[in-house]
Amino acid sequence: MKLRAEVSDTSMTHVSGTSKRTGNAFSFHKQNVHVWMPGQKYPVTVERIADEPLPVGNYILDLTQNLTVRDGRFQVAGDLVFHPSKAAA
Repeated sequence: MKLRAEVSDTSMTHVSGTSKRTGNAFSFHKQNVHVWMPGQKYPVTVERIADEPLPVGNYILDLTQNLTVRDGRFQVAGDLVFHPSKAAA
């Protein structure tokens, strides 16, 4: 499954703290990406976890190798790759 994605700004939010369950420290950055789901008129906002922001632009998110359905819900396994798109799909 390939989805259209758009990054409208490069800002990232830093999240850090201590896990209540394990007591281990955690730290990560997240960036909002707009993704158009099949059959939907408007995009959904997806939080992308990464060290560096994606540049502003249009992308194709290829979930062919990463997407599975379990108990009727989509699950994504592994790292997602956003391929630059020359034009919006």
